[in-house]
Amino acid sequence: MPDYSDIRLMVVDDESALRNLLTEILTDDGFKVRAAESGEQALEFFQQEPADIILSDMSMPGMSGIDLLKKVKELRGDHVEFVIITANATLDTAILATKYGAVDYLRKPVEDITEISRLAERLSARVRERREKERVVSGLLDIARAVVGPSADPFLVRSGAVIERLPIPEGGLVLSANAQGAAKVSLSGDMAVKLTRVPSGDVTVTAVDSGDVKPVRIDGIPAKDGVLHGGEHLNIGGADFRFVDPRRVPESEKLLAEARRLFGQDEGAPAKAQTTLRLAGRLDEVALPNLIQMMNLLNKNGVLALKGDAGASGEMYVKDGELIHARLGPVEGRKAVQRMLAWSAGEFSFEQRAVDARRTIEERTDSLLLDSLRQLDELRALGKAVPPRTLRVAVVGRPPDTTSEEKEVLDAVTRYGSVGSILDKCSVPDVDILRALIRFRKEGAITVVAQMGS
Repeated sequence: MPDYSDIRLMVVDDESALRNLLTEILTDDGFKVRAAESGEQALEFFQQEPADIILSDMSMPGMSGIDLLKKVKELRGDHVEFVIITANATLDTAILATKYGAVDYLRKPVEDITEISRLAERLSARVRERREKERVVSGLLDIARAVVGPSADPFLVRSGAVIERLPIPEGGLVLSANAQGAAKVSLSGDMAVKLTRVPSGDVTVTAVDSGDVKPVRIDGIPAKDGVLHGGEHLNIGGADFRFVDPRRVPESEKLLAEARRLFGQDEGAPAKAQTTLRLAGRLDEVALPNLIQMMNLLNKNGVLALKGDAGASGEMYVKDGELIHARLGPVEGRKAVQRMLAWSAGEFSFEQRAVDARRTIEERTDSLLLDSLRQLDELRALGKAVPPRTLRVAVVGRPPDTTSEEKEVLDAVTRYGSVGSILDKCSVPDVDILRALIRFRKEGAITVVAQMGS
């Protein structure tokens, strides 16, 4: 039987027979149920311990179900799934109930008791989904605050119920069972793990007094020592961390402001707006590199759906915080990521779920982001020299001093002809393809055959 012990449910009805029936059914289903015989008593109970789901009779002496609905919505807003029970289930009743925030209604008498269980199961799924969104939002904002904190030093992010930031000072950071605060980890005896900054800017990890024991896992691989460059997952004494180097976080100074805008938590916003949960928005409000970085730092799993203002749409697949696959029309992998990163306007939505997409991206996300942003800068620098996608070209000669990538571009010219097809079907990065085409055209190795559509 499913476990609903985490869901607080309240039944409110002045008729003891129905109140007891609903309480018995829902308790048998595994819910934590509290029963109230009036709206006034229900409100008192709710102020003592807020319920996640309330099933309330509409017509009761004193405070009606609608009055109770208004009160609990004032107190907890969308954090309550409220169902009206009524013997007069008319269209007007339904409109009135939904106007004030009810999500459904039950007819009296209840003829099919399985309907109650199905309704409670459906509402429980909504409660849990909302809780998960709140946890994600809270985590993203904590991460954002950590990344744009007062220090640009590298740090660890310890995940869990509360996300904590552990800076790595010049003298190093020691994690052990005897340490204080977030640096305290479950290591036996005098065993400790030390993180030390080195001149290259990287950080070394060393297990101290561990003998043959390997208390550290770096990206899932047991290790007594290793070098951290940025983005690695660490498990130390059963505690999960991610290593962050602020130098490798694109536009980190904008991350916190954009996280607040994304989740409706701008400073100075009224209290009601502070509870708004949004996992969707516009790319002109939240830069895509920062959005990806937030998901990366939080080790999220899910699909980031994107739609550019020009109408193109694509997806990025995130597993344990890392981009593993991306698709944009016929283009997949890192090339699809690089193209979508150029979108400064459009829409996005993130669906958190298990991801089983085939892997088309092997490199670490932070490295992919930095390389992609560099290539976008180079692409912008090419300016008007970039040939249009509709241009058809042909090979008329092969320069002797070509690189392996340039040879691949020439082969693609022979095979596909149009610049658009060359860009889509050649594995070479777009900026390198365009740079090669510009060079070959200038040197006479390729010639323009036609402008498609003219």
